[in-house]
Formats: sequence, C-alpha cells, structure tokens
Amino acid sequence: MNFVEATKTCFIKYADFSGRASRSEYWYFSLFMLLLSICSMIIDSIIAGVPFWEYDDWTGPASLIVTILTILPALGVSVRRLHDIDKSGWWILIAFTFIGFILLIHWAIKESNIGDNQFGSDPLEKINEERIAKPISKLVHFLVIFLAIIFTFLFLLGIGLEMGVFPDFPDTKVQSGKDLASNTRAKLVSNDIILESDNIIYFYSEGFLSVIEVGQLLTEDRIVSYETTENNQLEKYQMLYKNIKTIELVEQGNFSSDSVYNIIGNENASYESLTILLSAESDGDTKFIKELESRVLVHSVAPLEQDRLNLEEKGKRVAALQLLNEEKRKLEEEKQRLKEEQEKFARLMPRDNPSAKSGGKCPQPRKTKSAPGGISKKDKTGKANLANGKKIYLKTAKPMACKMCHGDKGDGGGKLGKALKPRPRNFTCVATMKKVSAGQMFYIIKNGSKGTGMVPHKKTLKDKEIWDVVKYIRTTFVK
Repeated sequence: MNFVEATKTCFIKYADFSGRASRSEYWYFSLFMLLLSICSMIIDSIIAGVPFWEYDDWTGPASLIVTILTILPALGVSVRRLHDIDKSGWWILIAFTFIGFILLIHWAIKESNIGDNQFGSDPLEKINEERIAKPISKLVHFLVIFLAIIFTFLFLLGIGLEMGVFPDFPDTKVQSGKDLASNTRAKLVSNDIILESDNIIYFYSEGFLSVIEVGQLLTEDRIVSYETTENNQLEKYQMLYKNIKTIELVEQGNFSSDSVYNIIGNENASYESLTILLSAESDGDTKFIKELESRVLVHSVAPLEQDRLNLEEKGKRVAALQLLNEEKRKLEEEKQRLKEEQEKFARLMPRDNPSAKSGGKCPQPRKTKSAPGGISKKDKTGKANLANGKKIYLKTAKPMACKMCHGDKGDGGGKLGKALKPRPRNFTCVATMKKVSAGQMFYIIKNGSKGTGMVPHKKTLKDKEIWDVVKYIRTTFVK
C-alpha cells in the first residue's frame, strides 16, 4: 500500500475501529499526519506574526482544526494496527503511561500476522498484493525503539519543565520578574547575586543544569551578570544604569543561538564593559535590551536639567531655601545671646586690681559635683585632636576663649578669672588635678559647674571638640 492509498483508506475508515491495518497503512498515514501538523504550525506562526522556528504554541487555530479532523482516523488506524498483530485495541490506552508509548512503537513496526486472525482477514490479501515476508532487521528495529525512547524522554522532560517539576533547570526564554519561579529568586538571593529587597525586571540564564551556572538580570537600578568559574567560584559583575554609556549588539541570535550584547561603561563605571547573552526566543532579547535602554535613559538625565523640568524638585529647593533662612535666623539669635554673655562677664572683670595675683591657689578647695560613674571613667583623649583642642582653648570657644578665665598657662590667672569667686580651676596644681579624671573634666566642660563661673558648653561645642580641649589641658598643663 502506497502513501496515497494509505491516506485514502484511513479517511474512508474514518471512525472504524474494527478490522486490521498493515504496517504500510499505519506508517504512511503517520507520515501524512506529521506533514499536516507541520503545515498547520507554519500557518499558525504566520497568523501569530512570529518566525516558525520561534513559534511554540501547539493550540493555534490551524493546529486545532487539524487535530479535530484527524483524531478519529488516527485512533482508528492505531487500533487496527494492534488488531493486525493479534492485540486488543484497548492496549492503546497504555500510551497515557508515556513509557507504554515505547511498547506501542515496538508493536507498530512488528510484522503483520500472516493470514486471518480473531480480528479479521489479512489486509494485504484483501487488496490482492503478493505477500512477501520481509521482517525488519534487528538494527532498524533497535534504532526505531531507541529513537522512541529518546522522544519519550524529551517529551516527559518538556512536560516536567512546563509544570515546574524540575525547578533548577533554566528556562530557554528571557523571563520577566513576575513570571520568575520563587525558588529561582531564592537561589539568587542565597548566593548573594541580588538583595532580598531587589525587584527583578527581567532574567535569563543560559546555564545547562542550574540557573546559578551563568545568567544576567535587570533590577530597578542596575544590570547584574554572573558566572560560576572552573574553580566553582561564583563571580558577580554589576553596573548601575547611570554608569552605562552605550549598548552594542555584537551578534544577533536565532532559534539555535543566543544574542550577544556588549554593555559599555562610562568613566564612573567599575568595569569598562560587560558581555551578556540573551535568548532570541519570543523576542526576549529585544524586550530585555529595550527595558535596559529605557532605564539607562532615565538615569542618565543631568541632575540640574531634571531639577529644572521637575516641579517636585523645584519645591524641594524652595523648602531648602526656607530651611536655610530659618537656620540663619537661629544663628543670629545665638550670636546675640553670646554677645549678652560676653557683656555679663565684662561687667565682672575689674578695671584696676593691682592686688590680684597672677595664679590660682594650690590646692584649691572645690565642691564641684562629681560626674556619674560611667562618664567619670571614660577617657577618649587617645583619639582626640590636640591641635584643635589648643585652638578652641586659646581662640574659638564660645562665649569666649577658655584662656580668658583659666589663663594662657592654665593656672587660673586669666583676665576674667581674677574677678571670679571661686577662682577658675588651676590646671597646673598637681594636688588638685590628680583627683580629677579626664571623664570628670569632660562632664564639667559640657554641663558647667554650679556656683562657679564655669558655664555649660554643650550647646556650643560637640562632644568630640570637648575631648579635644580635655586632651590639650591634660597634655599641656596637668603635670
């Protein structure tokens, strides 16, 4: 039976599940079904507007019509082929086990029973063909079974990938972040490729067995490329969108190869360039690069131009100006307060007091409040700046330099100190200073000393500056 006769016979016996079908009838009709399926997929790809090699939808309109029209004759000839080797047609149900598909292929290439059997007469005798027993060679039989096993494995693998049974297998397409499997994202996070807070826009891995082998992805602010080296070390390369200069297409991909792109960095980039591979399937590479280009464009807008065009940024500048004016007002108020403090101290300074001594008493009887234990034991003079402490003590301290009371020599003989009761601390007095720790000095300078002329400096000096002053005093005057 030739190709035309086999096809004609199967359609004449459209839904006939009785009788027998020879090998030639079954395999010629199978060839007809294969050619018809290819033609239907070509038509579906044209309707969908995508190249045939990239079309992967098995439920297009042409394919659906072909399936409806041929499913009954295909089942019929399969059942009759089983009858031809004296097998019940119900054996066709083992195809649903997938593994049973291999056994059905074995039976389909098996030679027909010669003569009549329980399902009818020999189909070759019916059409008056000379019956010549030509068993298939063992090599051909083995090759057909082997191909059937490979096909079944690939078919099951494809179904498993679609159902997520093999989550570690990389997808052959560029995936959007919302379609990315949760376990894939978890692997990227656990391997420090992305942060937990990162939002993935697009992702593609050309790895063979795992997405961690190699891949590239887009987040909100950068492109990331990674690969596992021969030493099993994961290397990660990333470039911020604002540091990308240009994007070059090195090689356009197709259904069997990936597209190659070169990402060129600007002078602020950590790398001169990054090379990435993207699947061309379903225009995934185009979508990935268009998204990358749009984000590079957004992040490359000059800040001043963006401020000029963005009303929200203008509002921020106005708010900043108002804040600056408010700070200026507070500064003027602070200057006025310091001026009043200076005048207060000036009134205490004697115009002529020849009996005043140049230095303070030693030891000095004082009742200054002790610092809390935690502060009293602190000593941060080791990291303090001696030069800055000297500057503050002699010149810049507010409301006036420390030397005005404590004197240039630290003996309490400053111009203002002569009029104060009790006199300012004499830092050169060993008997007095050996009982005063660095932490106690820090506490007094910061919070002042009640009942003395020592005012608090916590509003005019930072803690670090106070430690600078303590270091200068203890290094220069305390012996």
